Amino acid sequence: MPRSTDSMTEHEAQPAIDAAEVVRVSATDFVRILDLLERPPKPNAKLRKVIAALPNTL
Repeated sequence: MPRSTDSMTEHEAQPAIDAAEVVRVSATDFVRILDLLERPPKPNAKLRKVIAALPNTL
């Protein structure tokens, strides 16, 4: 039974979707990313200024 056009399009698009969703990094970079997620740096003056300018509700 032939596949529908939509199914074929999704199948053909999957490699592009995977490439956009998957980021490959070295082991060193991966450890650095995890470290930053677990212990983010304190906000600098520029970031504090931007945060202060945000509305109280988003």
